[in-house]
Amino acid sequence: MACDNDLKLSNGSLELLKWLAILLMTGDHVSTFLFNGQLEVLNCMGRVAMPIFAFVFAYNLNRPNANLAHKRTASRLIVFGLLATPFYVMLTDTSNWLPLNILFTLLAGMICIITFQAKRYIELAFLFFFIGFIVEYYWFGLALIILSFHFLKSKTTLSSFLLLTCLAFLFFINGNHYALIALPVVIIFGNLRLSFPRFKWVFYIYYPVHLAVLLLIKTYLTYQ
Repeated sequence: MACDNDLKLSNGSLELLKWLAILLMTGDHVSTFLFNGQLEVLNCMGRVAMPIFAFVFAYNLNRPNANLAHKRTASRLIVFGLLATPFYVMLTDTSNWLPLNILFTLLAGMICIITFQAKRYIELAFLFFFIGFIVEYYWFGLALIILSFHFLKSKTTLSSFLLLTCLAFLFFINGNHYALIALPVVIIFGNLRLSFPRFKWVFYIYYPVHLAVLLLIKTYLTYQ
């Protein structure tokens, strides 16, 4: 991502980015859970969703006075993450309930960012290492959220390089480099001034609901 001191997304552009990520995530989950990954194009496109979610989340955490909303954001992530957990576990056939779903990855990323801002670097190292074992996308997902926040804060060449490197390293999770497509997508949206209504709760609600619907469909198809 190019270093740009004027990188500022309109609320409409940010909202549309979130909806794009939701659409890509849904397609990926439909292919994975209902068609055993046979709709490969949907899975490839779905690799772009998590980096967009991470960037949008980091962007909101980087807003002025965002620290005032930390407790509220954490509460929502915990509540809806817990609601999504049984559906996620049954869909993924996870025997030990790990890794925890993406909402907990976002929560862990926020906790790491708060710890970093407090300059509690030893605690940050321990948090990053141990939480990375139990959340979806593991250490790569946590690093992506942290580095997205750092890039938005500093917008230096080094922060750009680290963010790009982290996206490339998602290869070890995804098995491909489609996550890198998120970069031009964010840049394009960053150069647009779009107007679109904001729905604050949409992702929180949508995530467990769409997993529940997919589980119902999968169960129905299994017994046909």
